[in-house]
Formats: sequence, C-alpha cells, structure tokens
Amino acid sequence: MGDAYYGQIKLALAFILLACIFDLFDGRVARWGGAESPFGREFDSLADLISFGVAPAFLVHRIVLRDVFVQHPELGWFIASIYLICGAFRLARFNVLSAYATSGGKDFVGFRSPRRRRWWRR
Repeated sequence: MGDAYYGQIKLALAFILLACIFDLFDGRVARWGGAESPFGREFDSLADLISFGVAPAFLVHRIVLRDVFVQHPELGWFIASIYLICGAFRLARFNVLSAYATSGGKDFVGFRSPRRRRWWRR
C-alpha cells in the first residue's frame, strides 16, 4: 500500500473530524435561528449515521478487517456492519424518545453515543 492509500485514509479521518466539529454547531444554529423542526432532527440523525456510522465502519473494514478476514471477506463486512446497525438503532431510539418526551427531551434513557456525551459537564 502506497502513500496515496494512506493519504486517502488521512483525508477520510479529517472529514470525520470535520463532521464532528460541524455536528457540535448544527443544532445550536437551528435553535438560535428558530428553525428547529422534526424534519431537521431526522435529517441530522441521518447525517450523523453517515458521518459517525457508515464512514467509520467502512474505514475499520478498509484498515483492519479486510486484512484479518482475507479468506472470508463477508465476515469482515458483517462485523463492520454491526457497529453501523447499532448506531442506527440508537439514533432511531433517541429520536422516538425525544419526540414523545414530556420533560423537554433532556432526559436520556440508555447508553449514550460518544458524540452525545458532554465531557465538560461531568
């Protein structure tokens, strides 16, 4: 694998980091501008699933799993997809609970995704 391959991996990681930064601000900007909507919440979850589910699962497969499961590449894809499926269920559950929450949606039940955790509010 050449330098171009590792350059593409670094670029993909930089885009995931950029998605993290943008994700910090998108909800705040919508609330600040008074443009919150159920569609926006669902679209944000779809963007989160792509940025923090599909992209990392694909990278883990490209970097690690395809070399580990050379004889059975479908097993590598299956393992990578488990993370993606769990992330999709977690986001769907969050959206359903926040849509029906009576306390303003600030209470969360279950395990938090790393991107939802606020490290400065421990």
